[in-house]
Amino acid sequence: MSYRMFRSSVTVSILALAVAFLVHMLSYGLLEQAARNVAYRELQEQRAFGELLTRMTTADTQESIVHNLASGARAHRNEYQAWSGESPAAVEGAGRIAAKLEQAADYLDHLPAATRAALMADLTPRQLFDRLKDPINWRAFSVRLRELSLRSPLGDLRQFKRLLFDQLPVLMEFTDSVQKGHQRAIAQIAQQYPGLAAQQVAAHPPPDFLPTLRGTGFTVENVQLDGLRAYAERTQDIAAVNRLILMQETRARIARESQINLESVGLDEVMQYVDGKKRAKWLSEVLMGAGAPKHFTSARVLDLATTYVHEHKLEDAVGEGDFKIEGGWLGMSARTWWLIALSFLVCVVGVANALLMSVTERFTEIATMKCLGAMDVFVMILFVFEAMIQGVIGGGVGLVLGFILAVLRGLADLWTLITGATGALGEVGIGMAVSLTIGVGLAALAAVGPSFIAARLPPMEAMRVD
Repeated sequence: MSYRMFRSSVTVSILALAVAFLVHMLSYGLLEQAARNVAYRELQEQRAFGELLTRMTTADTQESIVHNLASGARAHRNEYQAWSGESPAAVEGAGRIAAKLEQAADYLDHLPAATRAALMADLTPRQLFDRLKDPINWRAFSVRLRELSLRSPLGDLRQFKRLLFDQLPVLMEFTDSVQKGHQRAIAQIAQQYPGLAAQQVAAHPPPDFLPTLRGTGFTVENVQLDGLRAYAERTQDIAAVNRLILMQETRARIARESQINLESVGLDEVMQYVDGKKRAKWLSEVLMGAGAPKHFTSARVLDLATTYVHEHKLEDAVGEGDFKIEGGWLGMSARTWWLIALSFLVCVVGVANALLMSVTERFTEIATMKCLGAMDVFVMILFVFEAMIQGVIGGGVGLVLGFILAVLRGLADLWTLITGATGALGEVGIGMAVSLTIGVGLAALAAVGPSFIAARLPPMEAMRVD
């Protein structure tokens, strides 16, 4: 009996590991995707505030205008229409041209490195587009495309030529008018609030702040004034902390009274060092001694440090550039799904081997049951049911183990950001139920072969087995 219990425990362990692997990968993929989505939305709000403050003092570049037009962002298109004075149809037309230009640039950027170097040398797509306006360079480019057996960036060489020679000048003229209108809007804001930087105005916004921005063409319907004020105040305070930390006497005192080396003293290191009220009080005293404003209390310093570290965690989670979740179905790549399939194949083989040994050891029992009138179907169902019970037990253990490992991995990779992924728990629960069903189904499938052998075993031959 103990030997059979040991063999059953091995079977259960195999099933538990296979289900745990599936649940771990599935749960982690869903939790990671949800956490990164939450981090992206939170970070986007902060970036939107920073972008607004920047655009209150600096006009958009041609590249950013083209990118915003191509993205189809309605807020930017409304601003560009107000600043350029063009009709909505003209703005939509410029957007279509910008989308084609972005498509062509994206095609060139994704060429293999050797092919790209042979076609463009060390030029960027925008630099190449400017050079191709020369008919001589255009003919050379067309010949080079044929020699390299490449298709046109837009799929049709005539469409690409029309884009560069006819449509691109129209787009550049539109971007110039947008830039001039943006500069006029900036001048009006500066005239409305003379002597004040954009961050200073946003940190202490007057009652007419948002109406002024709206009147100069900015789209501010979705701007939360309290959030913008907090962002501007925090940005100013962090800049002041950075300036004070870089003072020679302050750096020396921080290095002397903390665990930070003098060469490493900087904003990142100091903010990460301030992880509690005690250290926040210490840094507040250091900053006050260096001439910080009176509002740099320990509570304010702790809030600045906590927010600063949290924003950097958000940036690490989201990454640079346009946010995109890598992976395929349910947040997992095709390679991961192949690994899961391989693990379940090993699981089926292991369970089938264990059950086959169980059948071999129980030949006498099977013969006795069949002599007492047991039908082949009954014997087969008996072994399949036994495997399914083992599958339920192993699957249950695997569910708990896989989910715990997924949460621990999420905490290690994404820190406390994983707590924002509670919205994915419903999907995780469904995935766990599916995983348990798959585990039980595979156990039953693995038992079909051994149970068929047991059911087809003649009673007299089974009696002869020692």
